[in-house]
Amino acid sequence: MIRKTLFCFAMVLVGVFMLSAFADAVMIKNMSDQRLLIPFPGNKTLDLVPGATADITDAELATPPVQNLIRNGKIKVVSPQDKSSNRVMIKNVSGQRLLIPFPGNNRLDLAPGATASITNSELSTPPVQNLIRNGKIKVVRPRPNLKPIKVPPP
Repeated sequence: MIRKTLFCFAMVLVGVFMLSAFADAVMIKNMSDQRLLIPFPGNKTLDLVPGATADITDAELATPPVQNLIRNGKIKVVSPQDKSSNRVMIKNVSGQRLLIPFPGNNRLDLAPGATASITNSELSTPPVQNLIRNGKIKVVRPRPNLKPIKVPPP
């Protein structure tokens, strides 16, 4: 009984520690079209590709390189509720207009050659997966071989 109580107490302490460790986390998003290498104290570097998000601490947010990137509009602070990081771009490559049905009587009208932003859950629906398999739409991703921007250390 005592062993079980001590185990439960230890788990509560671990949970409190984990909550306090992540309580000061902030999410940033790369708004530029280039890869960013952001230096942090302690010889740490954050590699952030275009459109990607990352969690950083309040102390890291206050560093001069991050503040300069925010001022220049290269990154922005986003809330965890911001769903833009859970979105993907799709492009109609079929040459014809597509009406893509989604749950809840919603549909996407996609003209030939047009792109649209959809959520990851919409991407996993059977109609979208069938269109991808049939080569009518494709997922548009950032170019992988972008030269990084070196940000001077603090």
